[in-house]
Amino acid sequence: MTPNFEAAATAIQSATEQGRAAFESMLKTGQAQMTEAQAKVAAEMSEMAVEGRANVDAVMKASDVVMKAIDSANKDALAFARTQFEKNVEAGKALLSVKSVDELVALQTGLVKNNVEAAYAQTVKLSRQAAMILNQAFAPLGDRMNAVAGRFSRPFAA
Repeated sequence: MTPNFEAAATAIQSATEQGRAAFESMLKTGQAQMTEAQAKVAAEMSEMAVEGRANVDAVMKASDVVMKAIDSANKDALAFARTQFEKNVEAGKALLSVKSVDELVALQTGLVKNNVEAAYAQTVKLSRQAAMILNQAFAPLGDRMNAVAGRFSRPFAA
């Protein structure tokens, strides 16, 4: 071989080895970055699953509060109806024993007044209970909304 040919062959060999080394280095870097990205994605997916479970738990807690409140409201309504029925039966008996029209009007007026006041008081009570129930039912959902808002306020791939 001639010296020029050997020098060219050596230069080609050297360039090939440098190119292969650069390619292998680039491949290793790419693989490392891909592995790191996969780990981050897996961690984010795991965190999303945890968040999803927490959201379901919050909905279940809110539903539990609402169901207990409905049960309580039904019991209150039944007790109110029973009490009002008993009072009206007593008033009916009193109406049967009246001796004059004036006494009938006074008794009927008192009965209507008492029934309207009782209905108003029951409505106020139910309104307050409804407001309290809404606050209690939405508390777990509000907590989840705050947690999710906090999650999205930080960088995604931090």
